[in-house]
Amino acid sequence: MRILGINHSHDAGAALIVDGRIVAAVNEERLNRIKLFLGFPVLSVREVFRVSGVSPGSIDYVAVSNVTPGSGIGREYHEYNFRRRLMSYMAYLPFVFGTNAFASFYRRFYSFFRDKGSFTAALRRMGVDAPVRFVEHHVGHAASAYYTSPFDRDVLVVTTDGAGDGLCASVSVVDSQYGLRRVASTPFFHSPASVYGYVTYNMGFTPNKDEGKLTGLAAHGTAEKTVGIFRKVEGVDGLQYRVSMFPPWGYRAVKKLHMLMWHQRREHVAAGLQRRSEEVAVQLVSNALRKYPRRNIALAGGLFANVRVNQEVSKVRGVEKVFIHPHMGDGGQGVGSAYALWADLLLDKGSTPKPVFHDSVYFGPEFSDEEIVAALKAGGLKYRHVKDVEQDVAELVSRGRVVGRFNGRMEYGPRALGNRSIIASPKDPSINTWLNKKLHRTEFMPFAPSMMREHAEEYFNSFGVGEYAAKFMTMTFDCTKLCAQNAPAITHIDNTARPQTVSREQNPSYYAILKAYKEITGLPIFVNTSFNEHEHPIVCSPRDAVESFRQGNIDVLAIGDYLVG
Repeated sequence: MRILGINHSHDAGAALIVDGRIVAAVNEERLNRIKLFLGFPVLSVREVFRVSGVSPGSIDYVAVSNVTPGSGIGREYHEYNFRRRLMSYMAYLPFVFGTNAFASFYRRFYSFFRDKGSFTAALRRMGVDAPVRFVEHHVGHAASAYYTSPFDRDVLVVTTDGAGDGLCASVSVVDSQYGLRRVASTPFFHSPASVYGYVTYNMGFTPNKDEGKLTGLAAHGTAEKTVGIFRKVEGVDGLQYRVSMFPPWGYRAVKKLHMLMWHQRREHVAAGLQRRSEEVAVQLVSNALRKYPRRNIALAGGLFANVRVNQEVSKVRGVEKVFIHPHMGDGGQGVGSAYALWADLLLDKGSTPKPVFHDSVYFGPEFSDEEIVAALKAGGLKYRHVKDVEQDVAELVSRGRVVGRFNGRMEYGPRALGNRSIIASPKDPSINTWLNKKLHRTEFMPFAPSMMREHAEEYFNSFGVGEYAAKFMTMTFDCTKLCAQNAPAITHIDNTARPQTVSREQNPSYYAILKAYKEITGLPIFVNTSFNEHEHPIVCSPRDAVESFRQGNIDVLAIGDYLVG
């Protein structure tokens, strides 16, 4: 069975699953170089066919994320007097996010919903003539969390984001006969993620993009100075979030928030917001586990891009393992909608869908030596072919050089996992200042490490509960004394780090670099940050990597088996 999954929301993209396995997945921003592109992912659809070698005409179904108008909107209208609250919320959004940005968002977002036939027409122009099915937003998130997880049973699935099809959250359990079964949901006007976005905007950053900056900033503040007001704004009632911020009932809370942001340092505001976000997520999961006891947790949705929230969820009593879908935000909805449809089709045939765990997420394009050399020549760069590029990269990093590594298939998701990464020594914390300056990134943002899997327990406390999350850099861990001593560049001010663990089976080339680096320095760990300048997507093609090198973002470019610099 071949299913094409499409997300046409922000961070648009496409994915292709064949008999339950992801064979290709890519987001539009990597191809058109427009960060978090919002629109129909024409380039991504074409690319997943090119990468996988699957013919567009052989597709059995197309799954499209979001149903509008659909079951989510209809349910919220009937159960929560949705029209009145929607109008109040919509009237308030221009104030929150800016009138022009708001208007542009909705013009582009709903352009394809005017006529569902427009999807069919666009797909047919690309050679796809298959039935189109629309998947509810949080069904897609839940499917991405569960059906790509390593848990086939005994799992609780929780989704949380800003909004999608009338909801901001869902709680699901796995039924042995019927697959995922939703047991609770929260209407979107009670979204803790929207509060995070609201504060992000009013702190001078861009909502739906820069929330991670507040997470990094929070470690520099004192949560006790501000968390009280956030506790009045956000809460949990059973298996639902509760937010008393948005009109017509929340003007007083908003006024207090504005006073808070005017009269407190921004790091204290960020710390209070982060603390309360962790508390409400933990409370929701704890309540769900009391009602539906499970040992494993699978998460998806934009709130769970917050790696500190994920760490706190992993500490909930009774939780043994946590998995976060590697592309937890809406960029993962192509995969999620495809899996949701795949599961429904199997259930219709009397089969029980089981998760298909992928040990790595290298689902994007790769490039030949000929394409690499052509890009190097076009960029006017002097290059040399080397016999053991992994050994050379390790030696360069050990000497303090910053290396951009471009190799193999591009990673799926927001994290660089060794194939489109910038690598540096973990020993000197001043490298953070250098990298932030070179890449034009915010000065308080931490850098994450890659490390050999077999040494993870030596460097991070309570590693076992998050071992699957660590494969994809989706959770922080408390650092051990050994980590803080040997790798201060990746140890954040709150003594946490967001590691990627690497095994030989996952990525032979990247593991070889780590192994060679350990043989030289004794350290099985180094800095790994995404190969991109701030406000630009992670590099995709050799041309992108060459351009980044020419801008002076790195000392050395290691592209395939070639070195530059």
